[in-house]
Amino acid sequence: GVVSRLRARRDELEAEIRARKSTERLLVLERERLDATLRSIGDAVIATDGNDRIASFNRAAETLTGWREAKAIGKPLADICRLVAAEDGKRTIVIASDGSRRTVIDNSCFITDDSGRLSGFVITLRDVTEREGLEEELRKRLLEKEILSKELNHRVRNNFQLISSLLSIEAFSYEDERLRLCLLETRDKILAISSMHGRLYESDDLSSVRIDGYLRDIVSLATESIGDRAHAVAFDVRAGGIRLSFDKVVLVGLIANELIYDCLKCGFAGIEEPKMGISFEKMEGGMLRLEVADNGAGIDSRGNRSVHPRRNQLVHLMAAQLDGTAFWERRDGTIARVDFPE
Repeated sequence: GVVSRLRARRDELEAEIRARKSTERLLVLERERLDATLRSIGDAVIATDGNDRIASFNRAAETLTGWREAKAIGKPLADICRLVAAEDGKRTIVIASDGSRRTVIDNSCFITDDSGRLSGFVITLRDVTEREGLEEELRKRLLEKEILSKELNHRVRNNFQLISSLLSIEAFSYEDERLRLCLLETRDKILAISSMHGRLYESDDLSSVRIDGYLRDIVSLATESIGDRAHAVAFDVRAGGIRLSFDKVVLVGLIANELIYDCLKCGFAGIEEPKMGISFEKMEGGMLRLEVADNGAGIDSRGNRSVHPRRNQLVHLMAAQLDGTAFWERRDGTIARVDFPE
């Protein structure tokens, strides 16, 4: 009886000892893994006890503060480094004991014991000093490019204005009405490109331009040049918020300019209530369509109604540059369409 109970108790103790040793080995292994992880990560990790004294210190923390872990353990955190808020309030400055300063992004969490009492905290510090310097250099370069871009934009617009002014002066020096209108039309093409250029640089997106406002600019320029005949026309411009790249919007604008001029100059003879609709829309299959429709006199059997059929030739050529096609249809006036891929 007694011997059996003693043997049973011995077996229980041996099993408990084996379990404890196994648990201790697992704890040691887990601690080694944790230490290896802390040593290898790039962020500084500092742990303190309940008295704000250093409990652990990884290699990145050594590099950041200039202290070796063996010397830092047990010392107050304030003796190792000071943490102060940066001017932007978003980052922190680490001031080492030798006075050197590093910019960091910090995170921290509290450590509590089994009873829930505070027993220390862990703080992580990511050194962003070099990155901050690169960001500042990038900001300076972007500012320089912005200034240069504005100066270039200003000069380009001045050149456009100078050329258009010279054409206006030249146009009004001739008595020949057809020659005058030809020069004014050339001027308006330049002003149309100038308008697109201005919209591009006034936009937050420098890679594209909204086509609706650009088409309205072209209508305004044409109306102003042709005068009373054009002011009698009811215009309807519909293009939504579609944006086009610089290269495409120039060609679309010039095509629209040719079609609008052709209609205003030749299409409304004898029409009491002239109307013109200009639309730009996305079609199925990734295609885009520019359409200029009017209730005017219509086209002839060759697709022309203008005294200058070269307009249609120009439209075909520019449509081809967009990898598109141009075609005309006679239906209650004339409908001109240009289809091209996005």
